[in-house]
Amino acid sequence: MPVVPTLFTLINSMLGFISILYSVKFAIYHNSMPTAHFLQKAAWLIMAAILFDAFDGEVARFLKQESNFGAELDSLSDSLSFGVAPGVLVFVWAHISFKEIGFPGVYSRMLYIVLTLFVLAVIIRLARFNVETPLDKEYHKVFRGLPSPAGGGFLASLVILQLGLINSDSFVYQTFGKILSDTSITAFNTFLYWGLPFFSLILAFLMVSSVAYPHALQTILGEKPKIQYFLYIFTIIGLMWLIREISVFVFFLVYIVFGPLLVYLKRKSVSS
Repeated sequence: MPVVPTLFTLINSMLGFISILYSVKFAIYHNSMPTAHFLQKAAWLIMAAILFDAFDGEVARFLKQESNFGAELDSLSDSLSFGVAPGVLVFVWAHISFKEIGFPGVYSRMLYIVLTLFVLAVIIRLARFNVETPLDKEYHKVFRGLPSPAGGGFLASLVILQLGLINSDSFVYQTFGKILSDTSITAFNTFLYWGLPFFSLILAFLMVSSVAYPHALQTILGEKPKIQYFLYIFTIIGLMWLIREISVFVFFLVYIVFGPLLVYLKRKSVSS
C-alpha cells in the first residue's frame, strides 16, 4: 500500500468528517453560546481537505506510487469531504443563520431535496470518474464534468463570505463591511437565501454533465512537477490567505464559470 499518498487521502477524509462534527456542534449550541466560529471552522476544514485532495494524486505520481487502491480510496474520501460535509454545512447554516428572513415549509423541503441531489451528484461524478479515467496522468489533464472539490468548495466559500461580512476582524468586513449599510448586508443575505437551492442545483448538474474542466494543479505544475513548483503553489495559497474570505469565493466562481464559458466560445467559433 502506498503510504504517503494514502496518508494524504485519509487526512482529506478526516478533515471532512471533523467539518461535519463542527456543523453539528453549531446546530446544537447556537441558542446557548456564540457559535459562528464553529461554522467558520467547518467551512475552512473543507478548504483544507481540498488541498490534501489536490496533492495526494500529485504526490503519488511524484513518488511513482499510483494504484487502483489509491484511486478508489480518493473517491470515497471525496464523497465525504465534498459531498456530505458541504451538504450538512449549508443545511445548518441556511436554517439557522437566515432565520430572521423566515423559513417557510416549502423552502425547507426544497433545501432537503436540492442538497440531497447535490450529494448524489457528487457520488455519481466520482463513480463515473473511476470507471472512465485510467491512472495515467495523461487522462487527468481534463475532467469530464465539474470536479467535486470545486462544487463543495464553492458552497463552503459562500459560508465563509457571508460570515466574513458580519465579522469585524475579517478582511472582507474591513474592506467592505464598514461601507456597506445593514440594509445592503440584509439584501445580500436574502440573495444567498433564495439563491442557495439554485446554486446547489447548478453545481449538481455541472458535476454530472460532460462540460470539460481543466485540472488546475496539473496545469500549473506541468508534465514533470518539481519541488520548486510546489513551493510556488504554497506561496500563492499564502497570498490568497491574506484576503481569504474573498479569494476562495472568487477562485471557485471563476473556475466553475470557466467550463460553460469555454463551451459557449467553442460553439460560437464553430458557428461563425
